[in-house]
Amino acid sequence: MPFLAQLRNDSLYYPYTLSYHSGGGTSDCDFAILNSVEPLRTASVFFEDRYTYPNSVVKVLRGAGYGAYAFHGNAITCWGRNRAYPRMGYSDFFDLVQMELAEQGWGAPDGAVFDFSATYTLRCKPPFFAHLITMSSHYPYNSVERYHPNELGDIPGEPLTSRHFNSMNYVDTCLRKLVTELRLRNDGYILIVGDHTPPKLNSSYLRAPKLSVGGAVLEFVPLFILGPGVKPRWEVGTVASFLDLALTLLALSGVSCTYATSGIDLSAPPAVLPPIRFDNKAYSRRELFKLCETSLP
Repeated sequence: MPFLAQLRNDSLYYPYTLSYHSGGGTSDCDFAILNSVEPLRTASVFFEDRYTYPNSVVKVLRGAGYGAYAFHGNAITCWGRNRAYPRMGYSDFFDLVQMELAEQGWGAPDGAVFDFSATYTLRCKPPFFAHLITMSSHYPYNSVERYHPNELGDIPGEPLTSRHFNSMNYVDTCLRKLVTELRLRNDGYILIVGDHTPPKLNSSYLRAPKLSVGGAVLEFVPLFILGPGVKPRWEVGTVASFLDLALTLLALSGVSCTYATSGIDLSAPPAVLPPIRFDNKAYSRRELFKLCETSLP
């Protein structure tokens, strides 16, 4: 992933960002990021029709005059997003059918989703919030074989790892094109974050993404933040959390509001860092960073 490797030095980069997902996979990650609330441990909140999403950052942005658009390379019904996203306040939600994209493997290729969203948002009246969910790198990592030849070569005895690397190479290529185009507009902020770690990959070529702490298993993904006024920095002392992202979005957007969260503004973190909350426990951000650096193989 040469582009993201370079972007680590050209953005506010948090190598360890705590992911929240259990009963709902990616939908849990959506929920935690967009509502700054921990998801349920046993089921996806997106299927709970009685929940009204009172802490949705999308609602806050809409109340401040923002449009809010979601783009997903899968079907609109995937994990109940057709039920949850209207309650969260999105103006529109585009799936592969609405974008008139062909399904290739599982969902539409990331490049096609990125091209549609980039073209669509050119016509949107600012300010707006756009949320993109990709599919090309989803397990079992064989969708991209249909549209991205493996020029990296196979790893003997590790076909799953080879497919994973090829998938991520394709994602990296697509992100390079999208981010380059968006940065030329020079009028917004870009956050790139993994949802959760790849399943069923146990390879010497990959670093472990999960940390056991006091009986709990904590999972970490990378986060990139870039845009006007964001000073490039590779964070080397503290971890971030999905519960930080909503407040960070609001701070970067300049939206004045009262927002309930245990998270922090990652673009201007406080001098005294509050702990990260996970499953009724509190963890020191600095201690977690040390453990990630020294304990993850």
